[in-house]
Amino acid sequence: MIAANPKIRSPWQNEPQNERQRDSLEWTKTEDGSPTLRDWGKDGGNTGESMHHSAGAFSESLYVYLPALQRFRSLNLTATPSVCVVGLGLGYLELLIAAYFLSKNQNTPPRLRLTSHESRGDLRRAFLEWVLDRQPKAKPTPSVLSNAGEAYEHIQKKMAQHFQLEPNTLRLALKQWSEQGRWELRAALNSTNMRPERHHVILFDAYSSASSPTLWKRSFFDALLAQQAAETCVFATYASRTILKHSLRTHGFCLEKRKGFQGKRECTLAIRTPSPQDSNQS
Repeated sequence: MIAANPKIRSPWQNEPQNERQRDSLEWTKTEDGSPTLRDWGKDGGNTGESMHHSAGAFSESLYVYLPALQRFRSLNLTATPSVCVVGLGLGYLELLIAAYFLSKNQNTPPRLRLTSHESRGDLRRAFLEWVLDRQPKAKPTPSVLSNAGEAYEHIQKKMAQHFQLEPNTLRLALKQWSEQGRWELRAALNSTNMRPERHHVILFDAYSSASSPTLWKRSFFDALLAQQAAETCVFATYASRTILKHSLRTHGFCLEKRKGFQGKRECTLAIRTPSPQDSNQS
């Protein structure tokens, strides 16, 4: 999630101006027409951080993270795929995962496991209520996320068009995975609450180190890769930090050099596969 340039007026921003102070969130329309949110922080400061690049939330999500899914599929594993998303935000990556695997599985939701982490409970609730097509249990307090459904529908439509799918199939795939216990939407991930799970794909889309410093420490990456990365694993994120690359190499990942989105120097794509010696011993 990358800091953006000054906001563009958004069709999703219908709430009163004082909602920024209440929610700390504000809708922004990026240059490819897709929505994102800017978080102004608890103090309602003047800078804030956008969830996506101002050049395009949809375009950035595809550019940074689609190659990770493609690289994973090229490995031809027989195991049920397990994917971890760190940073739900507006659900771009969840909808991307649904769209990509549906497009490769004749429009049928494939068997996979998906785990999403998000620190904000309001973002988790809003997205899950939209996916499950249910009304909030209590009458919601008017907020920036009151019209989030419009944004989710827009993202779903763009994602479905890109993969030549019927739009609502993405939401229905996520709904089916949720009802089957194959998709879990959890609170923020940290080094103390990691479960003993192994993911084949890790899409790391947390806020920057300025907003989420603990998620960009070497100790966190070491814990994440040691406890959550499967023997064969693909890791992707929008950033390219030295401590991240050191941690990936320490844990046996090979980095593939990629330019960053819209002028950023680099983004990260790394792959770990068992060595021939390991395969012979197994």
